[in-house]
Amino acid sequence: MRIATNSFTLSEVEYLKNLLTNKFGLNCTVQKIYLNNKYSIYIKKESMGRLKELILPHLHPSMYYKLGIT
Repeated sequence: MRIATNSFTLSEVEYLKNLLTNKFGLNCTVQKIYLNNKYSIYIKKESMGRLKELILPHLHPSMYYKLGIT
């Protein structure tokens, strides 16, 4: 899953990635996208179960498709 963080600086994106990794146990990477000096956070497939556990209780059912739930 990709989180669109392209309006943040690289140091801010790195900070968010570290927060997701250290506080929530998600396996993430920072990836450069096609725009100049823009970056996004990619949450790896093996962390999707953990991500669903974390956000499903707070997610409106109309948004379940974002997690591949129908």
